[in-house]
Amino acid sequence: MLFKNKKLLIFDYDGTIANTASIHKEAFAKTLDNIDLQYKYKDLAGLNTEEALKKIFETNQLKLADSITNLSAQKRKIALKIMRTDLKLMPDFDSFIQFAKQYFILSVVSSGSRESINFGLKKFKLHSLFVNIITNEDVKFAKPSPEGFLLSLE
Repeated sequence: MLFKNKKLLIFDYDGTIANTASIHKEAFAKTLDNIDLQYKYKDLAGLNTEEALKKIFETNQLKLADSITNLSAQKRKIALKIMRTDLKLMPDFDSFIQFAKQYFILSVVSSGSRESINFGLKKFKLHSLFVNIITNEDVKFAKPSPEGFLLSLE
Protein backbone atom coordinates (compact mmCIF):
# COMPACT_ATOMS: atom_id res chain seq x y z
CA MET A 1 0.00 0.00 0.00
CA LEU A 2 1.27 3.46 -0.94
CA PHE A 3 0.60 4.92 2.53
CA LYS A 4 2.08 2.08 4.56
CA ASN A 5 4.37 3.46 7.29
CA LYS A 6 3.02 6.99 6.77
CA LYS A 7 1.60 8.69 9.84
CA LEU A 8 0.80 12.26 8.84
CA LEU A 9 -1.53 13.33 6.04
CA ILE A 10 -1.30 17.03 5.11
CA PHE A 11 -4.15 18.76 3.30
CA ASP A 12 -4.32 22.05 1.47
CA TYR A 13 -7.57 23.87 2.21
CA ASP A 14 -8.70 25.81 -0.87
CA GLY A 15 -9.67 23.38 -3.61
CA THR A 16 -8.88 20.29 -1.54
CA ILE A 17 -11.16 20.55 1.48
CA ALA A 18 -13.43 23.42 0.47
CA ASN A 19 -14.54 24.54 -2.96
CA THR A 20 -13.52 28.18 -2.68
CA ALA A 21 -12.36 29.19 -6.18
CA SER A 22 -15.59 30.91 -7.20
CA ILE A 23 -15.80 32.64 -3.81
CA HIS A 24 -12.30 34.09 -4.03
CA LYS A 25 -12.80 35.03 -7.67
CA GLU A 26 -15.97 36.96 -6.79
CA ALA A 27 -14.32 38.58 -3.76
CA PHE A 28 -11.41 39.84 -5.89
CA ALA A 29 -13.83 41.16 -8.51
CA LYS A 30 -15.88 43.03 -5.92
CA THR A 31 -12.79 44.39 -4.16
CA LEU A 32 -11.22 45.67 -7.38
CA ASP A 33 -14.46 46.73 -9.07
CA ASN A 34 -13.73 50.46 -8.81
CA ILE A 35 -10.08 50.17 -9.86
CA ASP A 36 -9.19 49.78 -13.53
CA LEU A 37 -6.96 46.70 -13.35
CA GLN A 38 -6.52 43.82 -15.75
CA TYR A 39 -5.99 40.32 -14.34
CA LYS A 40 -7.08 36.73 -14.78
CA TYR A 41 -8.15 34.94 -11.63
CA LYS A 42 -6.62 31.67 -12.80
CA ASP A 43 -3.20 33.35 -12.53
CA LEU A 44 -3.88 34.20 -8.88
CA ALA A 45 -5.31 30.89 -7.64
CA GLY A 46 -3.21 29.45 -4.83
CA LEU A 47 -1.59 32.75 -3.87
CA ASN A 48 -2.39 34.42 -0.60
CA THR A 49 -4.35 37.65 -0.95
CA GLU A 50 -1.38 40.00 -0.52
CA GLU A 51 0.72 38.12 -3.08
CA ALA A 52 -2.21 38.05 -5.50
CA LEU A 53 -2.73 41.80 -5.17
CA LYS A 54 1.01 42.44 -5.65
CA LYS A 55 0.90 40.35 -8.81
CA ILE A 56 -2.14 42.29 -10.10
CA PHE A 57 -0.43 45.63 -9.42
CA GLU A 58 2.82 44.46 -11.06
CA THR A 59 0.97 43.10 -14.10
CA ASN A 60 -0.71 46.49 -14.49
CA GLN A 61 2.66 48.24 -14.00
CA LEU A 62 1.45 50.11 -10.95
CA LYS A 63 3.56 50.77 -7.92
CA LEU A 64 2.41 49.01 -4.82
CA ALA A 65 0.36 51.44 -2.85
CA ASP A 66 -0.11 51.46 0.90
CA SER A 67 -3.61 50.31 0.05
CA ILE A 68 -2.53 46.66 -0.39
CA THR A 69 -3.20 46.06 3.30
CA ASN A 70 -6.62 47.73 3.09
CA LEU A 71 -7.52 45.92 -0.14
CA SER A 72 -6.47 42.58 1.41
CA ALA A 73 -8.66 43.17 4.44
CA GLN A 74 -11.57 44.22 2.23
CA LYS A 75 -11.20 41.14 -0.01
CA ARG A 76 -11.10 38.80 3.01
CA LYS A 77 -14.18 40.44 4.50
CA ILE A 78 -16.09 40.02 1.23
CA ALA A 79 -14.94 36.40 0.87
CA LEU A 80 -16.06 35.54 4.41
CA LYS A 81 -19.46 37.08 3.77
CA ILE A 82 -19.88 34.95 0.62
CA MET A 83 -18.65 31.85 2.48
CA ARG A 84 -21.45 32.14 5.01
CA THR A 85 -23.94 31.12 2.32
CA ASP A 86 -21.98 29.61 -0.58
CA LEU A 87 -19.13 27.57 0.92
CA LYS A 88 -19.23 23.88 0.04
CA LEU A 89 -16.97 20.92 0.70
CA MET A 90 -15.14 19.47 -2.27
CA PRO A 91 -16.99 16.46 -3.71
CA ASP A 92 -16.38 13.26 -1.72
CA PHE A 93 -14.14 15.02 0.82
CA ASP A 94 -16.36 14.11 3.76
CA SER A 95 -16.22 10.39 3.00
CA PHE A 96 -12.46 10.53 2.38
CA ILE A 97 -11.72 12.34 5.65
CA GLN A 98 -13.82 9.81 7.58
CA PHE A 99 -11.61 7.08 6.11
CA ALA A 100 -8.33 8.98 6.55
CA LYS A 101 -8.87 9.91 10.21
CA GLN A 102 -8.77 6.20 11.09
CA TYR A 103 -5.22 5.79 9.82
CA PHE A 104 -3.45 9.15 9.90
CA ILE A 105 -2.72 12.21 11.96
CA LEU A 106 -4.30 15.03 9.95
CA SER A 107 -2.93 18.50 9.28
CA VAL A 108 -3.77 21.51 7.09
CA VAL A 109 -1.12 23.65 5.37
CA SER A 110 -2.56 26.51 3.38
CA SER A 111 -1.73 29.93 1.94
CA GLY A 112 -5.19 31.01 3.06
CA SER A 113 -6.04 33.13 6.07
CA ARG A 114 -6.59 31.56 9.48
CA GLU A 115 -9.98 33.25 9.76
CA SER A 116 -11.40 31.76 6.54
CA ILE A 117 -9.93 28.29 7.10
CA ASN A 118 -11.17 28.10 10.69
CA PHE A 119 -14.57 29.34 9.55
CA GLY A 120 -14.88 26.57 6.95
CA LEU A 121 -13.55 23.78 9.14
CA LYS A 122 -15.93 24.74 11.93
CA LYS A 123 -18.86 25.12 9.52
CA PHE A 124 -18.32 21.55 8.30
CA LYS A 125 -17.52 20.24 11.82
CA LEU A 126 -14.01 19.18 10.74
CA HIS A 127 -11.87 21.48 12.88
CA SER A 128 -11.29 18.96 15.67
CA LEU A 129 -9.93 16.36 13.22
CA PHE A 130 -6.74 18.32 12.50
CA VAL A 131 -3.81 18.34 14.94
CA ASN A 132 -2.49 21.55 13.44
CA ILE A 133 -3.60 24.16 10.97
CA ILE A 134 -0.78 26.13 9.37
CA THR A 135 -1.91 29.28 7.53
CA ASN A 136 -0.23 32.19 5.78
CA GLU A 137 -0.01 33.93 9.16
CA ASP A 138 2.25 31.18 10.53
CA VAL A 139 5.00 31.38 7.90
CA LYS A 140 7.28 33.97 6.33
CA PHE A 141 7.03 32.35 2.91
CA ALA A 142 3.80 30.85 1.59
CA LYS A 143 3.62 27.84 -0.69
CA PRO A 144 5.34 26.68 -2.79
CA SER A 145 7.93 27.25 -0.06
CA PRO A 146 8.22 24.12 2.12
CA GLU A 147 8.13 26.23 5.31
CA GLY A 148 4.51 25.40 6.16
CA PHE A 149 5.02 21.69 5.55
CA LEU A 150 8.15 21.61 7.72
CA LEU A 151 6.29 23.45 10.47
CA SER A 152 3.51 20.88 10.26
CA LEU A 153 6.03 18.06 10.65
CA GLU A 154 7.33 19.57 13.89
